[in-house]
Amino acid sequence: MKFIAIVGSSGSKLTKIGETHARKYIQQLISSEEKKHGEITIVSGGCPYGGVDAIAEGTAKQLGVPILIFKPKALNWSDPSGFKARNIQIAKQSDIVHVVVVNQLPQPDTEGNYCYHCHSKGHVPSGGCWTGKYAEQLGKETKWHVIDNHEELTNK
Repeated sequence: MKFIAIVGSSGSKLTKIGETHARKYIQQLISSEEKKHGEITIVSGGCPYGGVDAIAEGTAKQLGVPILIFKPKALNWSDPSGFKARNIQIAKQSDIVHVVVVNQLPQPDTEGNYCYHCHSKGHVPSGGCWTGKYAEQLGKETKWHVIDNHEELTNK
């Protein structure tokens, strides 16, 4: 059994187009991980703001894949039961961490696509990116997936 985390952008950072991309991509990601590893459990953060966490959880349910959710008890970073503690739990529990983030905010701006967690200019900041960086420090396999938030899907 492999524990596969799928974390990333919250609901407020996704456009309708970005959400469509994320849903399609996450479904393919879960199917691919199942083919590679057989039995898997999807690990998620139960983000109260929706987004990638909610998409991953809903997709896993639809596909009949078990889910392990670490919800934050406090909705802030510094509280010992908040987002940071939750993200550490996700990283420690997972064998592989997939970080699904968007390339731009819903209202694109010049500052919005710089992530201070990984110093990338290719995607918007996300607590999921922080989780991925922490997982890397633990020696976990970590992969970043950048979703286009504005371009319609073509035959990809």
